[in-house]
Amino acid sequence: HKMDVREDEFIKELADSLHAMVDSLKVNMVSAALLNYETDKRLEAEEEFKRRSENIEQLVKSQIEQPALSMQHGMTMLKEDAAVQQNDKQKHLLDNMVRTVSELKIAAEKLSYITTVDSGSLELKMQKLDARALLKNVVLLFESKISARGLELKLDIPKTPVDVLADPVRIADVFSILLDNALKATESGCIELSIRYLPKEVEFAVSDTGKGMSDKEAANLFNRSRNSGVSLSVAKGIITALKGRIFAES
Repeated sequence: HKMDVREDEFIKELADSLHAMVDSLKVNMVSAALLNYETDKRLEAEEEFKRRSENIEQLVKSQIEQPALSMQHGMTMLKEDAAVQQNDKQKHLLDNMVRTVSELKIAAEKLSYITTVDSGSLELKMQKLDARALLKNVVLLFESKISARGLELKLDIPKTPVDVLADPVRIADVFSILLDNALKATESGCIELSIRYLPKEVEFAVSDTGKGMSDKEAANLFNRSRNSGVSLSVAKGIITALKGRIFAES
């Protein structure tokens, strides 16, 4: 409450100071109330987003993954049938169907993975590991693809162990995404993977001899608005969950 003071200069000055304090307090209280309101709304939105993501994940598993798995199993049994083996047309048709169902299953798994990363419910199994061994294991999966494109694969890694605390499966997923995108971007030359120590962290890099990017493209590389942004945004989500940073330079 404000006081009504008409005499005594000292009391008037004190009252003016109190009035200013009251006004300031009111402003701060309104700001705090607005901040609390916005925080509550944001938390509600995050919870709703998480619920929707979980629903999408369950829908993908029940409506796509399981039926695709059943179809794949049934068609595999059909392929082994003697009558089908003798009919080239049926065999060719069945091979195409098996391939299509396999691609559908992979797409469903990727969609499920994306919703898990987006909702922040990605499970991490952190452990101490040698990053060199992890990188070499991923390279084994891509060696044939890289050589089939006529590209050279280079490794620049330390000779001594590079101990990091991370989820080996999720980190391997990130490397796979980055290598896959490097393959798409590179027509000739090489792809290089490197590890180097920085003062307080370890940096992993995937480089290629593709045509390069503008600064704007590099800045938006991990946004989902890009054509290849879906998988790259997943890579960003994983690295963020691991408390790391991911970026691109041309």
